[in-house]
Amino acid sequence: MKTAKPFEESFFSEPAFNEQLFINIFQTMDAAIILRPDEKHIANAKFDEIMPGWDEVFKDRNNTNGLYEFFEKFTENPDDHLKTIARLRETRESQETIWHFKSGRTYSARGFLINFGVDDYAELWVLRDITEIETQFKIFDSVFETMEDPAVMFLPGRMPIGNSAYSKAFPGWKDVYRFGQVIDEEMVEFWNQFILNPEEAAEQVKKLRETHTNQEIIWHFKNGKELLFKATIVEFTANKYAELWISRDITELSKTKLLFNEIFNVMDPAVAIMTDGTFIANNAYDDIFPDWFTKYNAAITGDDVKDFNTLTAYWDSMITNTDEHIEAIRKLRSTHEPVQSIWHFRDGKECIQKGYWLNLRDQGGELWVLTDVSRLYDAMRRANDASLAKSMFLSSMSHEIRTPMNAIIGMTSLAQKTDDLPRIKRYLEKTEEAGHRLMSIINDVLDMSKIESGKLEISETSFDYKKMIENAVNVIADKAVDKGIEVNVVFNSPIKRMIWADELRLSQVIVNLLSNAVKFTPDCGHITLTTDIIGQNRLRITCTDTGIGISPSSMEKLFNSFEQADKSITRQYGGTGLGLAISKQIVELMGGEIFVESKEGVGSTFAFEIPIEWSGEIHYSEDGSDVLDNTGNCNDIFCGKRILLVEDVEVNRMIVTMLLEETGCVIDEAENGQIAVDFASNSAYNLILMDMQMPVMDGLTATREIRKFNKTVPIIAMTANAFKEDADACINAGMNAHLAKPIDNEIFLALLTEYLKKK
Repeated sequence: MKTAKPFEESFFSEPAFNEQLFINIFQTMDAAIILRPDEKHIANAKFDEIMPGWDEVFKDRNNTNGLYEFFEKFTENPDDHLKTIARLRETRESQETIWHFKSGRTYSARGFLINFGVDDYAELWVLRDITEIETQFKIFDSVFETMEDPAVMFLPGRMPIGNSAYSKAFPGWKDVYRFGQVIDEEMVEFWNQFILNPEEAAEQVKKLRETHTNQEIIWHFKNGKELLFKATIVEFTANKYAELWISRDITELSKTKLLFNEIFNVMDPAVAIMTDGTFIANNAYDDIFPDWFTKYNAAITGDDVKDFNTLTAYWDSMITNTDEHIEAIRKLRSTHEPVQSIWHFRDGKECIQKGYWLNLRDQGGELWVLTDVSRLYDAMRRANDASLAKSMFLSSMSHEIRTPMNAIIGMTSLAQKTDDLPRIKRYLEKTEEAGHRLMSIINDVLDMSKIESGKLEISETSFDYKKMIENAVNVIADKAVDKGIEVNVVFNSPIKRMIWADELRLSQVIVNLLSNAVKFTPDCGHITLTTDIIGQNRLRITCTDTGIGISPSSMEKLFNSFEQADKSITRQYGGTGLGLAISKQIVELMGGEIFVESKEGVGSTFAFEIPIEWSGEIHYSEDGSDVLDNTGNCNDIFCGKRILLVEDVEVNRMIVTMLLEETGCVIDEAENGQIAVDFASNSAYNLILMDMQMPVMDGLTATREIRKFNKTVPIIAMTANAFKEDADACINAGMNAHLAKPIDNEIFLALLTEYLKKK
């Protein structure tokens, strides 16, 4: 007896080619796994992603209990999976089942046997994500079931599907129709219970299935009703057709003109052109093509398209693609098969035109139906663009977040492995730099979230404009120096008074424009930030660079959320693609507008204007003393002061205590709000640092309790709850100020200094 070769010997007879071919095919498949008889199982990356840990469980593929527990971790129906596996192994025939994952995703799982040798079979399981398809089927089922008209659908090789209205018209139909689309004697006898013409109906259905053309059939019921059944034919698979039958009760309608008028006039704009030279159009068609009858009478009947001069000029005045429509007419008349084309109207409207050949008793004709799809197409384009943009944004965001996280984790790990202090310092500097980058990304996402929910607010204050510009330029200074980029600041109008506006948001826009300029300007380039005062109360800020420039095709989507002008820029230059979108929203919220001019390879100029108000004169004060003096000793502000630190996370308490350890203050630590209330009621503190979210008692409740017996002690929120509503909640609870984590050391010490001075 001839023995089958082992899988490796038969498949990898040319290892250099076949093995790589197998790997490439297997890795690009949907989620797939091969369970080999020698227990050397193989899975591709997609399977490993949705079923992590499979390799440990599948070591013994006959371990039913282990498999059940493993499937139960991920899916809702582990029993079904085990039964399908058992059927595959018993019958050695391909199996298919549905896996409902607890994550909400749905997969179609297909199992195959691969001959691995004599009586040895490997199992191939392929999982395909059908979540969206299943959703569409559910929507279809819901719509189909709630239709008022009786409807039934015949699918090749499957049980027909009928709605409740159809079951009411033909009770018991499910027991007769069975599988397939064969009209047999039993079905005719079944129809005979309800209608007067079952044989005629059977012949009409048979003709429909032979010609595969849409039909209308009138069924005469024994109870006196008449139903007009409309059949739509759809090619389900190659040479296999599905039928959708929808009926309409026409009992009270005339079988001739009344019937036609009722149906024809509720259609989309439609015109029928008969071979005897007559024309019929409904009211909707009249609205779109006024005076159509006179033009059509120039003659477009018969087997050929003739004398189109007058009609072509008429169509040209309304649509931009007359030639395509004429070609559709030719095709319909030559093939008598349904045709479809798009009418592009000069006013921007788009219509799908469907042409049908009418097979009437005495003559033929054409039916042309127009459906306005302008809004649908526009909505689909917007939805697709938004979906694609957000999908690409999430992919980009994953990269942007992981990059600084990788630096933070990597630098921290390296610092732990060395005692070399200069190296440790360098690692920590890189860690801090990556942390600031990560914080910037998070802030961008939070800002865009606020913008899309309508919660971004403008808060106006009086501030020194020149100092704000100086701080903004300092943010990008290091990166500009690294690239050898010269940054110039020009004040075309003297500013000697304080400005009344939102300093934080205005600075954010300027930093965004400067950061983009640095990012997209080659080494040794130039950036100029210019300020102009227009009239009395309008500020214009211009940022000009000698960067890569922007193509005209990219200008339209420049300020779109989740997009960058060029997708390749995301890979080459990085970034979230949110900076300009956020800047545009901020400027518009301030009552201003933003502009851009650019030329590829030359550079870009971004400018924006906002209305402003003027405040008091600028008074420059001398720098205050540092928290620590030059010898590292504490000054009078902190020495001996008692501070209560309320924070449930140990590492956060450690950061604060180490930051203040050389100030000479005394710090008590409380792990939750209840402990803080107990400490504050028994001891006098100069200041309290309060977290918001803590076990036992949160920071807001603890503050309210403390305020019942101590109205004066400064309480500063130090929390990761960073939204404005969080800050407002802290102030309303009785706190004096709000600091968002991660804290800026300089701001933190300055705020403590301010309140300890007041105390």
